[in-house]
Amino acid sequence: MKKVLVVVVLVALLSWLSIRLARPRDQAKTCRLNIKTIVTALELYSTDNQGDYPRSLAVLTPNYLKSVLVCPAVEADTYSASYEVSGFEPDKDGQETPDVFTVYCKGENHAAAGLPANNPRYNIDDYVMDR
Repeated sequence: MKKVLVVVVLVALLSWLSIRLARPRDQAKTCRLNIKTIVTALELYSTDNQGDYPRSLAVLTPNYLKSVLVCPAVEADTYSASYEVSGFEPDKDGQETPDVFTVYCKGENHAAAGLPANNPRYNIDDYVMDR
């Protein structure tokens, strides 16, 4: 009976430990999906605005995003502060508008999942999603 109890406790402990270790990876994966959602919303905005991107992610709500997305690791918006636009070109009215952007999860929120600071990251200039 004592051996069965030890086995049950060990199985419960290993189950708990595997859930705790998987959580950071799941959060990083969800964060990556959030960034892909933001990128899709930015592309839709760009399509509707002659190829220009907004200067702020706040412009995307509520027409392109229902609400501002939050990083699951910190339960806060880490994307708006990281959003950067560049490649300013004059539009048909002569106003300088951005045509390149970068967005990432700002901070060391996914270090437990093995990601470096300020990741996951998307840079449209490189057309790649890092990590």
